Amino acid sequence: MGEKLVPKRQYTEEFKTEAVRLAQSVGQHETARRLGVPVATLGNWTRRERNLEATSVDRAAASSPVKRPVSEMDTMS
Repeated sequence: MGEKLVPKRQYTEEFKTEAVRLAQSVGQHETARRLGVPVATLGNWTRRERNLEATSVDRAAASSPVKRPVSEMDTMS
């Protein structure tokens, strides 16, 4: 009954991105302390950024043509 309810905060995408960058340089716990953000929230943002980077790399690899050595190209014709 004496529990404190933490109000739901909304952060901009820019804030989240910069927080993840800061966490990469000084660590998640220190970043969370400096910004007043829960460590778990910062971890979620970091995981989301990592997943976004992985999918963008996968898409880039899928859309680029297959590169073959010149020696293989000669045998194909």
